[in-house]
Amino acid sequence: MSSIKIWGKSIARSLLSEAIRISGTDMMFRKSGDPTWAILMYHRVIDPASVPYYLQPGMYVRPETFRRQLSFLKKDANVLALDELCDILAKGETPPAKSVVLTFDDGWLDTYTNAFPILKEFELPASVFLPTSYIGSADWFWSDRFAKAIACLRNAGERCKNAAARLFENEEIGITIAQRFSELLSISPQELPGELECSIDFLKSLPINERKQAIRFLIRLAQEFSTYTLDRAFINWEEAKEMSDAGMVFGSHTHTHQPVPQLSKAQIADEIKNSMQLMRKHGLNTTSVFCYPGGYHDASTQDVLAEEG
Repeated sequence: MSSIKIWGKSIARSLLSEAIRISGTDMMFRKSGDPTWAILMYHRVIDPASVPYYLQPGMYVRPETFRRQLSFLKKDANVLALDELCDILAKGETPPAKSVVLTFDDGWLDTYTNAFPILKEFELPASVFLPTSYIGSADWFWSDRFAKAIACLRNAGERCKNAAARLFENEEIGITIAQRFSELLSISPQELPGELECSIDFLKSLPINERKQAIRFLIRLAQEFSTYTLDRAFINWEEAKEMSDAGMVFGSHTHTHQPVPQLSKAQIADEIKNSMQLMRKHGLNTTSVFCYPGGYHDASTQDVLAEEG
């Protein structure tokens, strides 16, 4: 195996989900032969018990797991900064054996509160890719707003049944979506994680406006029949600057975190320019490496990225 490239969300899920152990990380470097390198992509470093709604398993590791992983990498790997790896590859050179780059998507608040202190403790470099419209805001990604609304309604007791009945009275969302949402409100806790995963994948397949309409209606029900509030989920610019001053580097994850193949070339350019301008305005150390939301990309996106440097 001449190299290991870990970019896609599906691979990252298998590597970085709750089930990963230190021996799993070690397996990446037990291959004989040519030197290997890897990019580890994290999202959240958090105890799921502290979150009052369902977290997709591939989207988090517990802080204690993250600490064990960094302890292993500090001793047995060569942890590089992202731009350092890019420079080596751009020169056509081979990275040192067991080279690893640490990256974080989205700029979650727990990247600052949980991951950042552990990174400082082990003195390891890392990069964070920001969807800049969310930084310092109270907004959440649609998938988390959806999961939070389902959790609130399920905890509403008898009122949950009234909310479920309302799903079928609204022509905006259609019978298929109403049935799917209704099932999520009534199935057992054991079935819920798998069905939520399926529902999120289903919602991703819908046209954006249809998905937005369905989730808006579900949230309105959650607000009416339960206590639905959103705490801050992402870092703010002051926290990002503190991390940057400590050596972390920030890259673009677009401005609004939309799948870029669904955008025009002009919109893609705006997403890239807005995000980079905001990061530089706030004095962050930046990388020219770009991170595709959801991993979705096409030739048009690559053309715009090349034009923007």
